[in-house]
Amino acid sequence: MAETRRWIGGVAAMALLVAGASQVALAKTKLRVHIVDYTEEGRQHYLKVVAPGFEAENPDVTVELEFSGWSQHLEKLTTWFVSGVAPDVIQIGAEDLGYVVTNRMALPLDGYLARWGQLSDFPKPVIVDGQGGGHQYTVPYRIDQRTLVYRRDLFLQAGLDPERPPTTWDELVDAARRLTKADGQGRITLAGFNVGINFLLFAPFLFQAGGSVLSEDLRRAAFNQPAGVEAMQFLVDLCTSTRSPRPPALAACSAASQPWPTKASG
Repeated sequence: MAETRRWIGGVAAMALLVAGASQVALAKTKLRVHIVDYTEEGRQHYLKVVAPGFEAENPDVTVELEFSGWSQHLEKLTTWFVSGVAPDVIQIGAEDLGYVVTNRMALPLDGYLARWGQLSDFPKPVIVDGQGGGHQYTVPYRIDQRTLVYRRDLFLQAGLDPERPPTTWDELVDAARRLTKADGQGRITLAGFNVGINFLLFAPFLFQAGGSVLSEDLRRAAFNQPAGVEAMQFLVDLCTSTRSPRPPALAACSAASQPWPTKASG
C-alpha cells in the first residue's frame, strides 16, 4: 500500500485494525506488527496460532510479526518512523502514549472503533488509558495488575502468618527483615522483599503516600512532591539503611526482573 499506516494496539486488536485497512487495499496487504511484551511461549503462540489463524480468516492479508524487548523500544520505533519503515501495529505501554502521539507516530482509531462496536467490552480505565486530545489511539490487549505477591512456605518458615500479609509499610519492613537470610559473612542469600528499579513498582507506594504522577491539570510533574519523596525514601531505606527499624531488607534493588523473593550471593 502506498499509504503509511500507523496504529497502536495489541495483537488481540489485529482483526479490527486490518478490517479497516483492507477496505482500501488494492492487493494483498502485508501487515507488520511489532510486539515487545512476550515470553518465549507467547512468541511461539503468536507465530504458530495467532498469526496463521488471522491470515486464514483474512486471506487478503499477510502478517509479519517482529519481536523485541522493552529496552529502548521507543528509540527503535522513533528510528523506524524517521526512516519511513515503521510497523503498522505497535505494542506500547500506556505511559508511552503521550510520546508517540506528540511525535505523530499514531493515528486515531475512532472511525474504526465506531464500526467495530466492541470497545465497550473492556473496563473503562484501560480504555481511558488509550485516549488523548479527544481521540482513542489504542485498543487494550491486557490488564496488568501490580500487587504484593508472597510465598506462604517462606512466611511459615519465618514465623509469619500467611493468612495475614503486610497491610502497612511498617509491617512490610518487619516481614522483609524476618524473611531475609544471610550467610556467615553477612551476605544476603535470600532477600525478604524485591524493590526493583522500576517506576511501575514505585508508583503504588507513591499513591499510598497520597501522591500522584501529574498535577490535576496534567501539565506538571507531581511525583517530586513530598509524597513522592516519602515513597522513594522508603524504598531507598529498604535497600540501604542500616538504622533501626529499617535494616537492609533485600539483596539488590536492581533485581527488578527477578521473582520475589530474590536470591543473591554478594
